[in-house]
Amino acid sequence: MYLQRFADIRLRFVTFVATTLILASLVSCERRRSPEIDSPRLKSRGAKIEETSIATDAFVAGRTIYVPAYSSIYVSDRASRFNLAITLSLRNADPRRSISITDARYFDHDGKLVHDYINKPIRLGPLGSIEYFIKESDTSGGVSASFLVDWAADSDTIPPVVEAVMIGTKGTQTVSFTTSGRPIQDRHAESNETHR
Repeated sequence: MYLQRFADIRLRFVTFVATTLILASLVSCERRRSPEIDSPRLKSRGAKIEETSIATDAFVAGRTIYVPAYSSIYVSDRASRFNLAITLSLRNADPRRSISITDARYFDHDGKLVHDYINKPIRLGPLGSIEYFIKESDTSGGVSASFLVDWAADSDTIPPVVEAVMIGTKGTQTVSFTTSGRPIQDRHAESNETHR
C-alpha cells in the first residue's frame, strides 16, 4: 500500500516537473524570438507589391525617412507604462509610377537597431502600400522608438507617405494616435557627396 502511494506521488511529481519544464521552455522561446513584426503576404497583394532586384545605382530619386514611434507611453501621475501596438504604414502616393522600399529599420529609445525588416527591396506599384505590425506585448523599442525607411525610384516621382499608427487598450481605456515620417536624407545629396 505504501509502495503504491509512493509510486502515485512520484508519478505526480514527475508529471508536474515535466509540465513546468515544457511551459518554461515555451515562455523562454517566446522571449528569445526577435521582435515580432508582420506584413501582409506579398504574393496575396498581387502585382502592387513585389520583391525587386533593381540595382541601387539605377535609382535617381529617393530619401531616408525618420518615423517616430512609441511601443509604450507614460500615463497618470505615477508614470505608469501603457503598452501600444504599432503599425508602420508605407504608401506610394504616385498614381502613375512605382517606387521601391529599400530598407525599413526599427530602433529602440537608445538608438540601437532592434531589427532590419527588408532583405530585398520591395516595389510598390502606383498607389500601392505595405504595412508592418509590432505587437502591443513587444516593448523592445521602449518609450521613444523610431523607424528609418529608405525609398528609391528610377524616375522623378511623388514621395511616399510614411506614418506610424499607435493603439493600445487596457480595461476600458484606449489610447491611439499617429506620427508622420520626416525626410532626413536626399538620395541626390548623398550621391553628390559621394562624387566630391
